[in-house]
Amino acid sequence: MVNKAAGMLAQGDKTGDKPLSDVVKEYIKDVNADGESLREVFKKLADDYYSFGNAYLEGVLYDGGLNLYHIDATTVRMAKNKKEVYVHPDWAKYNTMKDKTQTIPLYPNVKGKRFVMHFKDYEPTFTYYGLPDYVAALEHIAVDYEIGKWNHTKFIFIEWSINEFNAIMNGIPLKSMLSNGPSMNSML
Repeated sequence: MVNKAAGMLAQGDKTGDKPLSDVVKEYIKDVNADGESLREVFKKLADDYYSFGNAYLEGVLYDGGLNLYHIDATTVRMAKNKKEVYVHPDWAKYNTMKDKTQTIPLYPNVKGKRFVMHFKDYEPTFTYYGLPDYVAALEHIAVDYEIGKWNHTKFIFIEWSINEFNAIMNGIPLKSMLSNGPSMNSML
């Protein structure tokens, strides 16, 4: 229970308590035991969100406060019950390192003074994970790659084509160049 008027709480008072704004500024500069600022944690969350479509923020309660940590999105898997997450440092080695798995409840549930908040956009039929924005462009990227690959394997740049390009750029009539050089049919 707060035993102060709202103005005193926000601005400080004669008892020497810090104004609430100063307390919040101090917290923003140091939100966890690693000494990270809220900006540093948020940047990591934003990077994961735009790269993977998911971001995970861990909250750790302690006497007198709350520490906030970023959890790398590549290390997190959702539980089927959607009430907790599994965190493992290397999912490729999960079968040989099962003991490294941590189970942390999703907010608003708290267990052992820990919880995780999962940030993602709603996507129909994707109930466990979000999708990054670039997923919509993946088909276009794949088609563009295949076109480029086909062009490089089917069209061969040979010496006469480079000479032809230089002749055109320098204003030399194409007929005079072709009569002095090899024919296209003999090159192919």
